[in-house]
Amino acid sequence: MTAPLVSVIIVSYNTKETLRRCLESVRTRCADIAHEVLVVDNASADGSPAMVREDFPEAALIENAGNAGFAKANNQALRLMKGEYALLLNSDAFLRPGSVEAMLSCMDRHPGAAMVGPKLLDESGRTVPSTYPLPSPWKETLLALRAYLLLPAAINARVFLGSFFKHDRPAEAGRLTGACVLIRKRALEEIGPLDEDFFFYGEVHDWCWRAGKKGWKVLFCPGGEVVHLGGASSGASWPSEERLKINLREQERMLAKNLGTLSRWWIMSCRLFGTGTAALANALFREGRPEARRAKAEFSWFLGRFYGTAAWILKKNRAARAFYSSGFHRGGTVRLLSGELGCDAALFRSYLDEAAVLAGETERRLTEAAGRGARAGAMDLFGARLLYAAVRALRPVSAVETGVANGVSSLFILSAMERNGRGKLHSIDLPEAEGFIPAGREAGWLVEGGLRARWRLIIGDTRELLPALLSELGGTGLFLHDSAHTEENMLFEYRTAWPFLGSGGLLISDDTGFNRAFAGFASGTGRKPIIYSDRLGFLRK
Repeated sequence: MTAPLVSVIIVSYNTKETLRRCLESVRTRCADIAHEVLVVDNASADGSPAMVREDFPEAALIENAGNAGFAKANNQALRLMKGEYALLLNSDAFLRPGSVEAMLSCMDRHPGAAMVGPKLLDESGRTVPSTYPLPSPWKETLLALRAYLLLPAAINARVFLGSFFKHDRPAEAGRLTGACVLIRKRALEEIGPLDEDFFFYGEVHDWCWRAGKKGWKVLFCPGGEVVHLGGASSGASWPSEERLKINLREQERMLAKNLGTLSRWWIMSCRLFGTGTAALANALFREGRPEARRAKAEFSWFLGRFYGTAAWILKKNRAARAFYSSGFHRGGTVRLLSGELGCDAALFRSYLDEAAVLAGETERRLTEAAGRGARAGAMDLFGARLLYAAVRALRPVSAVETGVANGVSSLFILSAMERNGRGKLHSIDLPEAEGFIPAGREAGWLVEGGLRARWRLIIGDTRELLPALLSELGGTGLFLHDSAHTEENMLFEYRTAWPFLGSGGLLISDDTGFNRAFAGFASGTGRKPIIYSDRLGFLRK
């Protein structure tokens, strides 16, 4: 068999019919090109895998146990590709005649190009903007001040690309839309795979940025045309406002990764100003229209992001630390939490006293293992005592936690279960926790002896494992989130665990002050949360 020139990679999640159209377009438009097709399915429940096996046997099918996200799923296929080029194609994108040939020809003419993107069209044939510059403080300032209104159209098109650019001529771009991208394997080997810290949105823009840093070019090729519906997978997963929030968070993640702090916050400030003025104008002249609702939602997100950062800075000062460690704050938390759990306050305090010795011993072991003053991956130890007392009072038969690291929370939960004489803890942790665990130690090393008989440690990604674990258990009395503290991941875990909590069950989250995920989720349940130290949140069902 002739070695493929192009490896077509398609990631699918519940997009059976658009995936069928996508694969039919590949079969037709790549008939005269030596190619292979790799489909990565992220645990679709709509029959997509069976359709691929039956109707497109030429495609290699990779079936994931859970939704691995766009970056991770594409990387699975990129590791297996045999072609000189990889064509990343969304499952809701369809090749038009000559599209792949045009992109390959562009690659031949420009050996310094790492990636080429085609002209994207909607289903009616209208051009969809797909090229963007790399963000910079001066460009964002011009956009925020609406300076483009004073500049000639040709300059706007060259500087800002996007909707200012007609997409009718070849151009060098900073970033490309990820619906369809052709990447040279030689460049891929130098740039590296997609960054899996991005779950959805932003990963291809980051890829383009990294290519430029390595001296490669990123090109737009108008000769290749691809129809892109847009939002087939994400629209099935999240409502439009949630997709917008995810997109904005991933944009900020991209800025944080590729720019210095001052540049990033200048750009964020420009966007806050720009979205604020747009929201005001839309409120005055276009109230109720989709663009007005979007402008309002964008402004709300940026405003909340600045508020969250300001709150985080304030709580780091001495006065805030003194308040959170004061008897007033701790005593108030104990009264609220014991009342919420229906436990006599004196009895609850006795549980805290039981955990005091354990906290002191844990502090000593962490310090010896990680060095003086080092507490990597350790929950606040008064918070751990609250967790212990909550388990003693609630007496759950089973508990589930995400994020183990050294095992502080695991140790306190299991110790409380041991005193209760009942209960089993099921924990999920990533295979690597570099920076959180002292050298030479394994996840959960603090848990020793007979406590391990009550413990089940599962290594892997919570997005893949948590839904299956909860379904296997059928329900749980307590859920603790302490894994990745991105707003998206926190909401995913809360929403996944909440339906499996029995009546009176307890959802607990560490690091609630990282963002507004916990407060927002609690508001949606109609239940009042209890938060200790702007960090450890309790929500009873």
